[in-house]
Amino acid sequence: MKTALRQAGYRRKSHFLHYHSTRFAYVYKVSTNGSTSYSRPNVIHGPKRYSAEEWSLAETMTHNAAESEQQSAEWVLAEAARLAEETREITDRAQEDIDWKFRQRFREMEHWRDEMKLNFGDLNSEIDAMSIYRRRLENALSTLCQIIQTNDEILKLRDCRIGVDLVNDEPQKQILQEMKMVEGIQSVLKRNMEVCTEQLRLIRKCAVVLGRQLRDKDTAIDVDRIAYNFDEHRASVQRQCEKLCIDDVSGNVTEQDWIDATEKSKLDAEKAVNASIQFRTTIDSILRQICEDLRREICLTNFTFERRLREVIQAKERMEFQHSAITVKVREIEGTICKLSKAFEERQSAVALAETRACIRGQRPNMEKIRDPLQRRLYLAIEDENEQMTRINRKIMEANVTIRNLQRNQLDLEEMINIKLKTIAIDEVQVIPLRKSINIQEY
Repeated sequence: MKTALRQAGYRRKSHFLHYHSTRFAYVYKVSTNGSTSYSRPNVIHGPKRYSAEEWSLAETMTHNAAESEQQSAEWVLAEAARLAEETREITDRAQEDIDWKFRQRFREMEHWRDEMKLNFGDLNSEIDAMSIYRRRLENALSTLCQIIQTNDEILKLRDCRIGVDLVNDEPQKQILQEMKMVEGIQSVLKRNMEVCTEQLRLIRKCAVVLGRQLRDKDTAIDVDRIAYNFDEHRASVQRQCEKLCIDDVSGNVTEQDWIDATEKSKLDAEKAVNASIQFRTTIDSILRQICEDLRREICLTNFTFERRLREVIQAKERMEFQHSAITVKVREIEGTICKLSKAFEERQSAVALAETRACIRGQRPNMEKIRDPLQRRLYLAIEDENEQMTRINRKIMEANVTIRNLQRNQLDLEEMINIKLKTIAIDEVQVIPLRKSINIQEY
């Protein structure tokens, strides 16, 4: 139709319709002064009269215009349908990709969460184990303090020994050596106690950090599940008024930063657990070695005490035997002195008899008073008896001195026996029960 109009000399369809729908008439007008003028009046719409060709042309033009507009409308409808289908497919693919990434993110976060839960459980178990080992070290230090207190009390008790038994004997040296050994063990346990406290602090710190990250991951998973369960048909989904910025809702943490932080926390937890396990193994070895050394040292000290007690008891028994023997000897010497005194009295009677006879014979008259063999024998008997009396008297004096020495020795033995009884009472009744009260267990 547009081509036909151009061939007829019309540039537009409206020009054709306007030209053929109007007529121009010029009206004769006479003014008041008698002059005549012509002017163009307003358009007057008269009855329309068209030719058959114009009618056909107008119908053809209207029909062609309608068909053209219908074709344009069909093209618009087709483009709109295609655009709607394309956008729907793009949206569906985007939603499917988003849902897949949501599920992938769920699997990834749940995997890390499960791994970190295992590490968190290991940390809590290790905290309980380290607390137990710390109590074991405290019990070991408490036992060592009790050993030192017991040994101090034993030393004070043994200082109550008297006399020659207040000696720096083998048990005394052994118990001092044992105390020195216990003090060295105390220093080792105190150092390990400090290490144990620091290790426990590090494990608790890792557990706090890991627990916080686990809570954050649980919250993130819950938030992602809420976001995943939303769709465009839910009433709570609203269009944001302003354009969102990914940095506003995601922060400055990249995925690699998140992975690095998670792996670092997991690695720190594993390192802390492994270090704690190695330290507990070391503590087990140390405590086992300490128990063995203490048991061996305590058994050696107890053996020296028992051996020393047997020595003291044997010494006391020997002294008691000596005391009994001296008592017997004193009685024997006393009996001998009685016999010597009786012999001395007999010698005195014999001397008196000989002297009396000599005196009686001294009354012989004149020449009869001679030194005959009888007289010489009497004088010789008197001298022999006096000599025997002197010897008996000397022997009696020696016997008395011996008795005094024996009695003094007996008193010394009694004093020594009392000293030994005091030592035995201290070692057997007080010290050895205290030593037996020391009980070394596996801490």
